[in-house]
Amino acid sequence: MPYLSSGGVRLHYEVRGQGVPILFIHPPVLSSTCFALQTAALSKTFKTITFDIRGHGRSQASPTPLTYDLIVSDMQAVLNAAGEDRAFLCGYSMGGSIALEFLLQCPERAQGAILIGGFSEVQSLYLRGLVTAGIALTHPWFQHFLAWGLAKTNSVRETFRETLAANLQCSFADAQAYYRCSLTYDCTERVSAIEQPVLLLYGQHDRPFHPYGKQLYERLPNSQLVYIPASSHRIPSKQPALLNLAISRFVKKHAVYPGARTLIL
Repeated sequence: MPYLSSGGVRLHYEVRGQGVPILFIHPPVLSSTCFALQTAALSKTFKTITFDIRGHGRSQASPTPLTYDLIVSDMQAVLNAAGEDRAFLCGYSMGGSIALEFLLQCPERAQGAILIGGFSEVQSLYLRGLVTAGIALTHPWFQHFLAWGLAKTNSVRETFRETLAANLQCSFADAQAYYRCSLTYDCTERVSAIEQPVLLLYGQHDRPFHPYGKQLYERLPNSQLVYIPASSHRIPSKQPALLNLAISRFVKKHAVYPGARTLIL
């Protein structure tokens, strides 16, 4: 079980498969286990890289308040440990905001990104309510309920126990800090500077998030907006086959190797 040290913090990460690298970024409380159905399938063709954000899953809690800047720095350390200069990013929900910040801070280390239900800022009352509820539920009185609820809605029967166990390992102080950062984060006016290709994926029934997808599609100079049929926000666990197909096609289309242009597969 591989670990690395980033800024003195012990981080858990895993690398599976070979080929074009894809680095996955999970939302608060959940860990890299929420991508179990992606890594199992995609690692047959690509090099999948997952990690647990500070204080989540098997990673050590952060000695300083968790910030997006710290997570971006840790992602660079993960890529270094995996032996990769550049990778595609795949961020789920609030992990999509992290992917956008990484693209803005470290464009030379990203080939492109896939945002699953992502957003560049919290605008709507609906999303503000969800994030605020997440902050409230990190209170010690409710944290076990939060861990169970997120495991139940972000897993299938085969992965539920592993997902729940990982959620219960979470440092809820770090999860709360992650939620708070997401509540105030705003890169909407900056995303036009992102040149890499970005795939925007949203569940067909996840209507409260559709305006965020349209907003990003209008501002990102090289983006594609796709709605996953018969799906809500929890695409990785509820529509894994369609998600994996979308990721695979996008990465194959835009993959670039040193000394080469676009790779056609």
